[in-house]
Amino acid sequence: ITTNQDLPPGQYVIQIAVIEDTVGTSRYIIRKMLPDASGTPLTALTASTNQTTPVYSWNMSNVTDPSQLRVIVFVQDLLEADKKFVVQAKYEGNPTLPPTVTSIDRPSAFETIAIYPNPSNKEFTIQLPTPARQEITLKLWDQVGKLVHESFIPAGANSKTVGTQDFAAGVYILQMDSGSKGDILRKKVMVVHGN
Repeated sequence: ITTNQDLPPGQYVIQIAVIEDTVGTSRYIIRKMLPDASGTPLTALTASTNQTTPVYSWNMSNVTDPSQLRVIVFVQDLLEADKKFVVQAKYEGNPTLPPTVTSIDRPSAFETIAIYPNPSNKEFTIQLPTPARQEITLKLWDQVGKLVHESFIPAGANSKTVGTQDFAAGVYILQMDSGSKGDILRKKVMVVHGN
C-alpha cells in the first residue's frame, strides 16, 4: 500500500479477501479474509511512503477449484463506524498460487479461536471451539512490547472477556499458551475507542 496523503494510526485497515470466482452456478464466493475479518491495521504513514502486509496462509480445504481463486485487497476507514468507506481497492484476477501443500485434517487453531469484537472498544472476548483441557495463559503486549495484561482461561472454560477501556487505542498482540510444547498462539487485537 502506497499512500498519497498522511495517514494517522488506527484509522485505516488493509482487508484481503480471497474469493472463488465460480462454484457450480454461484459466483464470487468469499473463501477467506486474511489474516482474519479484522484485517491488518495501517501504521501511521506519511505521503508517498508504503506499508507491506505480511505473507498470509490458510488451509484451502474449503476451496473447490484453486484455479478459480481471486484476491481483492482494499483499504477501509474504521472511524466512520456506520459507513466504513473503502478508500482504495485492487483486484487480482490471476494470483500466483503456492505449490500444493498437504495438511492434517483438523483446521489450525488460528482458524477455530474467535476474538470478538475486533477492533474492540471496551472489551473483547476470546472464544475457544471447545472447553480448555488445561489452563491457558493469556498475555497482551502493546506496540512497543510492554506487557499490559496477563490472565488465564481456566481448564474446562471456553471463553474469556478482557477489558480494554484502560488501554490506549492501537494494535496489541495477544498470546495464548496452554503450557504444552508448541501450543502457543498469537493474534492481533485492535483497540479503537469511540467518541
